Amino acid sequence: MLAARAGFSLEGISEAQFVTDALAAYAPGAVIGEKIQLGIELPDHSVLIRVGPIEDGGATRMIEASAVGDLPPVLDRLSERHYVERSDGAELLCLTLADRA
Repeated sequence: MLAARAGFSLEGISEAQFVTDALAAYAPGAVIGEKIQLGIELPDHSVLIRVGPIEDGGATRMIEASAVGDLPPVLDRLSERHYVERSDGAELLCLTLADRA
């Protein structure tokens, strides 16, 4: 829904759904505590997603775990940019999604 609000094409919306599915699948294994915190912003026709708090090294493990078969990791391949922020001794995985159409 937020990808549509950011003006993404149908293909871009589909890619955003793959990203959120991968996050839902792999975040629970890396998150600190029992709750996942999620932040979403819509800057300049893109979607910025922050997920945390994640244990040290967990963001990298989540990205690597999203590989399917011989394909590169979904979280790497379908995000325009990804990086890790540190906050209160934990990691936040930050993904910027942009429409490629």
